[in-house]
Amino acid sequence: MLRSLRTGALFSGRRLANGLLVISIALHLFVVHSILYGARPVIGSLHNDIVYRIGRGADFFAVYHAGRNLSRGISPYATNDDNLLPYYYPFRYLPIVAVAGRLLASMPPETAYRVWILMLEGLLAALLV
Repeated sequence: MLRSLRTGALFSGRRLANGLLVISIALHLFVVHSILYGARPVIGSLHNDIVYRIGRGADFFAVYHAGRNLSRGISPYATNDDNLLPYYYPFRYLPIVAVAGRLLASMPPETAYRVWILMLEGLLAALLV
């Protein structure tokens, strides 16, 4: 141990990079957990949905509702009339985006939101690898 301290091997660039990577992954997982399960996410003040809307995921729930509308054969831009969602914001994207909502519309809204977040996390991990 003393020899490695003298040669600087304990604080080599590779070990430092690995340590920073582990800390970054742990911090990221902590933030994602707070987004999924916390009453107020750790980085909530940075999210437009949380600061200026009723709750988190407003854009997601708009896409989810547009997907439900497509499943029922009506316009993705139709207003909310089923009171299924925790809150409603109008869909403002191109109709092709509603197809993503249609894929998730078979699940309950909160489950679909969590699945969506986990899919985004999987995409992030795949891109990092």
